[in-house]
Amino acid sequence: LQVPRRSGPQGDRGGQFFVRGGAADQNLALLDGLPVYMPFHILSFYSAFPEELVDRAAFYTGGFGAQYGGRTSSVLDVSARNGNKQNLAGSVAFAPFLSSATFEGPLIEGKVSAIVSIRQSFVEELLPDLFGQRMPYRFGDRFGKIHALLGGSHELSLTVLDTDDRGDIAGTQKTVFGEVEAAAIDDSSEVAWSNRVYGGTYTYRSNSLPIKARLTAGRSEMANEFGPESAPERMSSIKSSEATLRLSWLLNRGDISVGTTFRKTDLSYTLDDLFTEFTTSSEEMNEWNSYIESTLDLAGDKLSINPGVHMYALPDRSEQYFEPRMRASFWPTGRQGRHQLNASWGIYHQILSGLSDERDLGNLFTAWITTPESQDPTTSMHGILGWNVSLTPWLHGAIEGFYKSYDHISAPIFSPFPKFTTTLQEASGTALGTDIRMDVENRPFILESILDGYFSYTFSAVEYETDVYTYNPAHDRRHQFNALMHAQRGEVGVTIQWQYGSGLPFTESGGFDVWYPLTPDVDVANEAGIDRIVYAEPFNGRQPTYSRIDIWLERKVERGRYVGTLRAGALNILNRDNLFYYDLFTFKRVDQLPLIPSVGFKMELR
Repeated sequence: LQVPRRSGPQGDRGGQFFVRGGAADQNLALLDGLPVYMPFHILSFYSAFPEELVDRAAFYTGGFGAQYGGRTSSVLDVSARNGNKQNLAGSVAFAPFLSSATFEGPLIEGKVSAIVSIRQSFVEELLPDLFGQRMPYRFGDRFGKIHALLGGSHELSLTVLDTDDRGDIAGTQKTVFGEVEAAAIDDSSEVAWSNRVYGGTYTYRSNSLPIKARLTAGRSEMANEFGPESAPERMSSIKSSEATLRLSWLLNRGDISVGTTFRKTDLSYTLDDLFTEFTTSSEEMNEWNSYIESTLDLAGDKLSINPGVHMYALPDRSEQYFEPRMRASFWPTGRQGRHQLNASWGIYHQILSGLSDERDLGNLFTAWITTPESQDPTTSMHGILGWNVSLTPWLHGAIEGFYKSYDHISAPIFSPFPKFTTTLQEASGTALGTDIRMDVENRPFILESILDGYFSYTFSAVEYETDVYTYNPAHDRRHQFNALMHAQRGEVGVTIQWQYGSGLPFTESGGFDVWYPLTPDVDVANEAGIDRIVYAEPFNGRQPTYSRIDIWLERKVERGRYVGTLRAGALNILNRDNLFYYDLFTFKRVDQLPLIPSVGFKMELR
């Protein structure tokens, strides 16, 4: 019986993220064109994509182009780099939170390369009880990619990603008076998930025509569970197979591209606990995503427009949805000038929904389902307007306003009694806000050092409406601040990071009653029954604020192809008690991570 825990990038545990009013299940994460359903680890400052293996990463917080479909909030599109085709290279790093080994090199020199990465956390083994806080978390990932140049026009790549996470999200519990409970393992609050992604991409570039073709095919799987490892109480999985064909025609001042994706998805879940009947379900879903879009540079390169149309089709339901999109950028004084204006607009649909337990969202368990056939898919309209400005050669600013409307949201039917419900109601909603950001690049700083970093502030307001209630959902974080500053002098660097988030909505307790299972062998006159919480109005309270400051000191030594890096620092340097969740039934609280020092070492061969 736990309240929702966090929103956005702030937070220490979770694996979920929320973007500009969208729920966690409304984000699309891609690795080399294939979906990754849980793109973060249980300690959520680590993603499932090793940073040193990322070639390109595009993060669209809204208004994304016509090539993306099937989600209504955001897109994280990551492309992994290819391995070294000339020399052997790699790195080995050790740190309690995440250790890694990476190896790459040519299989056929100049033509075929391979890159392999293995990462594993040892925090559970090395720091099981740190400063009174239990650290029962284990996670890791394995990645591999082979890339081949097949003549001057053909390329082939194969990608594999495997991740696993498990932990007792209760960590260390405290009494209502702030006293630490005995460090006894509570298997009932264990959560686990895994990702499996494997596939390949064939690319053709014509030597005689300005044409590029790309075919991607693969499979993505995600399974998650809640409860003891030997006998989980709830299980859920999503498995999808897909194939995507994209064709691009390069123009003198832009390009035109068309594409289509067929995706077959299998969904299943099993739910079983004290206050709900045993529930198991499975279903199959087919989707077609097709698009045509163009990028055109006009007005002497002062204007770039990206119009497009996406067609979202559900063959099993004989339904098709037309989704126009438009993105534009304008440089009043040319692309080398100080000012840039950006705008985007689009319509988006989504058939998938992720169900969470309204009693205890802290467990991070999600059961994936499709929108009921009696209801249209979730629909969203995005409108975004922004301005970028270069104030000085080293200081850049940006401000962006956004508005998102949502229709046909699949929301659980609220009940005053605690139960995991798969009964849904239709809701509509709006999300609006603004982002302000300042970036510092290569600014001369004290002691002949160079300063880089950023400061950002986000205001966001999210409201859902059903036939019965108007409420702010669990991810409605009104204010967020993020700041990071890095000073570098020679081989020594120091980084300070600050995160702040205002309180999230939660459903308060309205009281308690006693519950009896109504079976013939129950004697209600003599048996005590089971205490049960009764909820007040949904999401009518607000949690405390979240704030964390981290500091890291780094020393890097380069000797030819060899690079050694020593990194030391601490999370939550002020040791602030940030709430993770509060158990309304037992009056116990679980906090985010306390002050945690860490030391790590990395050796690279470039």
